Amino acid sequence: MDNSVNERRLRSVFDAIDLGNNKKALQEVEKVLKKTPNLKTGLALKALALIRLGRETESQIIIDELEKNPDDDSTLQVMTYCYRELDQLDKICTIYSNAAKKQPGNEELLTQLFMAHVRVNDYKSQQAVALQLFKAKPKNPYYFWAIMSIVLQALRGPDSKDKEKSKVLLSLAQRMIDKLIKEDKIEAEQEVQLYINILEYQEKYEDVLNFLQTNVCTNFFPSAPISIKIEIFKKLKKWNDLMLLAKELLEEDPDRWDYYQDYLLSCFELIKTGDNSIINICFNFISELIKASTKVRGPYLARLEMFKRMRDNKLDPESLMGEYEVLLLDYFRIFGNKKCCVNDLKLFLEYLDTDRRSQFASKLLQDTGINSTSLPQNKDQLQKHICSLQISRLCGSQLSLSVEHLQALYSALTLHYEHSFSAFDKDLLSTDIATSDQYAILAAHVMYDLAIKLNSSERLVETLQFLNYLLRNSPSNFHAKLLCLQIFHILGCPLGAHKIYDALDVKHVQLDSMGYLHCAHLPLSGINTLSKPIYDQTLKFFTASYKDSLEYLAMSYKFGSFSKLQEFMDFREKLSNSLHYSMISVEALLQEIVCLNGNHQQNYLQFQNMRIEPNEDRIKYEELTDNRDLNVMLRWDPIYDEKQESVYDKIKEIEKESFIQDTELLQLRSSLLRLVAASVDLIHLPYGNINSNTKEHNGHNTSIEGVDENYKIILESWIELNSRLKKSNYQRTSSQFLVNLLPSRLHYIIQLPYDKVFTSLGKFVYNLWMSNDKAKVFAKDIQDAFIEIKNSLENLKPIGDNPQSIFEYRDIQSNFIGFVEIMSLCSFVLSNCYEKYNQNQSQSSSSKKKKQTSNVNDNTNTLSLKEKGVLILDVIKELKNLLSLAESCLVKLKPQRIEKTLNEYLASLSIIPKESKKVNQPDSTTTVLSIDIDIHTIFDESYHQTVKELSLLIKDKLKLINVK
Repeated sequence: MDNSVNERRLRSVFDAIDLGNNKKALQEVEKVLKKTPNLKTGLALKALALIRLGRETESQIIIDELEKNPDDDSTLQVMTYCYRELDQLDKICTIYSNAAKKQPGNEELLTQLFMAHVRVNDYKSQQAVALQLFKAKPKNPYYFWAIMSIVLQALRGPDSKDKEKSKVLLSLAQRMIDKLIKEDKIEAEQEVQLYINILEYQEKYEDVLNFLQTNVCTNFFPSAPISIKIEIFKKLKKWNDLMLLAKELLEEDPDRWDYYQDYLLSCFELIKTGDNSIINICFNFISELIKASTKVRGPYLARLEMFKRMRDNKLDPESLMGEYEVLLLDYFRIFGNKKCCVNDLKLFLEYLDTDRRSQFASKLLQDTGINSTSLPQNKDQLQKHICSLQISRLCGSQLSLSVEHLQALYSALTLHYEHSFSAFDKDLLSTDIATSDQYAILAAHVMYDLAIKLNSSERLVETLQFLNYLLRNSPSNFHAKLLCLQIFHILGCPLGAHKIYDALDVKHVQLDSMGYLHCAHLPLSGINTLSKPIYDQTLKFFTASYKDSLEYLAMSYKFGSFSKLQEFMDFREKLSNSLHYSMISVEALLQEIVCLNGNHQQNYLQFQNMRIEPNEDRIKYEELTDNRDLNVMLRWDPIYDEKQESVYDKIKEIEKESFIQDTELLQLRSSLLRLVAASVDLIHLPYGNINSNTKEHNGHNTSIEGVDENYKIILESWIELNSRLKKSNYQRTSSQFLVNLLPSRLHYIIQLPYDKVFTSLGKFVYNLWMSNDKAKVFAKDIQDAFIEIKNSLENLKPIGDNPQSIFEYRDIQSNFIGFVEIMSLCSFVLSNCYEKYNQNQSQSSSSKKKKQTSNVNDNTNTLSLKEKGVLILDVIKELKNLLSLAESCLVKLKPQRIEKTLNEYLASLSIIPKESKKVNQPDSTTTVLSIDIDIHTIFDESYHQTVKELSLLIKDKLKLINVK
């Protein structure tokens, strides 16, 4: 039949698939296949529609049949989509390889085959196909595809760790391009850039310098970045050349900070060689630039940087440049009205003598012309005053303030904010961040200091009230939103935190870099309806990004963007190895098990659909990457603490320690998931029958042989991990400052009886399966662990209206939710135990005796099915009592009542509450997510939502284990 007829018939199918209407696509393709049942493209489209409808088994049968002999382009393309959906990318290579063998010179098929190898990172096959393409169609892009494939073999392939093989491959790649250069066949900038990169990989830096001067480079790569030459000079230690080049560049552009760093680096390296005259030349040059351009920051920063480097190199900067404090003051006087001033000076404050910092901060405040009886008169003075206050905090002036002074400073900052917003910022657009907002942000940090000194959560609630007022005026201020998010989590208010997180509108790669601010604390919330959508959104991003990044690689080859290839590869690896991604994957599965709310059969079916492989931990812990953006929140904390120890050094240690602890947490949670999954899998295998071959189980073939060994390995791994973590003595992260990382959940889990409960439960399940009477001992151990939880719940003291410490409510809530999770997981495992052994008990007694005799391998200490049932019922009885107790204790989670409304709170600060004003919208295409949170009621709302969901969860578990 004519292809045009088939295309016309299938058009409606393609349209339905493009629109995402897979059900209609299946109906349409069925109509076409009734007339032409052997139409391969139609069959491929049917398979694709079935995949997208979740009927993968049916689609796989069709695909397996088509795989034997696909030839036409449309069928191959549709099958490519099918394999992508099924994550069987290697099969795409197979079908295109078979098709290419039938049509050896087909450029399109070979191109698609090359791209298929790109998607599976088969660099050697890429090279072979690219050369085959070049032979069929002698075009430069194909030739350079082969060269890039060779380079990737050297840098990322299996031979990349063998230096000799890597050297040979890079040398081959260079010779291939040398040949084109000699034949004058270079055609594009990217080809020249790749050649430079290959020379750099081989550390042939002199060759790079020489090549940069050739006609080939100047003709095809005239825009070669000067940074290449700068880096080569550094590699070759040509300091004099670097100094002259940097000087020339700075004369053209005196505000380039990177050029100043290169210039100063070269000068100080020359000084190390004994050329002491350089120091005066360097200082004179910077001084000339200062005189020539008074309003450019670069030369002034360079002068401070030079002072810093002279001190680091044991030189005497004061004799040449004068007092350091004067240089800092000069910079402030000129640039103090710019927002960047604080971050600029922050780089150099640590070199100011400790005993001079407080005096320096006072001089800055005096220089602004504002005191306790005056207010800023214009925006420049306003910004200068804010800058002086922030630097004062950096200098540690607020560390030693008394409670009364901190309270007075907070009140002053709130009044400054109110005045400045009314005077200078009230007509801003909703998308603008007001200059005056910085007063309020600083006030929040000061109030946190006060809260820490008093150990009072009430002060943090006041901070929330004021930040909420700020967000009414400036709905786009994400700094205020981030502080609110942090405080809500500190105070254990997940609903408030979630509303703020929604308002932040975190998207795309931010889900990885900023997700830790919220997702890390969601398992402590108890509100699963909040966490599930975020988990789904995050996992969807990672899955989509992983697939999309493969297409980015293919497009890079297609357009010859070789310089971007490795960037995309690095980005892909960074996302694939993200700690956040692995953590969310594990937490999502654990939450799904905890929240199973059907009968036993429904729950077990859902569990099977999760396709958990407990025998293999696929997480590569040693390759995990920390993709958190740890600088997203503004920090003006003192450079040194009361003991004159560097706060920044401590922050770096905290961040490093936090990553280590979260990696341990991931390992612990993954181990718990695998143990629970392995226990349920073991329960449903023929108990004690180790000599059977295989059984279709959990959606795949499970080997019965050695299953007891596998289970014991998983259980031992859990026991050893808990033992090691308890000996590790990890410390909670410091809560000294507001923007410090919150403590890892690892600490909550270690102090709760997860270890005792699941170790005993694992041994209990195993010995039940083996029909060993040791199960009685472990049943008693589980009950003892339950008694420990019972005692903790009974001793839980309600907060009521009593004043509470900062982390008190969060700790109580987190422990309670941990207990509920333990009970929920136990309920799922024990319900499976009961159903399985109750089912077996209904069989004939003669059959039972025969089966048990063969299962125990001549072990006389065996359990009968009746004894197993009694043991299970005893444990379930204790668990039911514990769940009932937990439900009755939910009232103890009621938080402290917030007395003041926002208006009442503002009135206490002598701020007259205004009517809610309409914020100016920039245009109809811009959406500003406003904050609508009533701090007066949000804690109660969060409590009621938590209680509602926990109560429903507990009732579901009681219903699940309601056996007699």
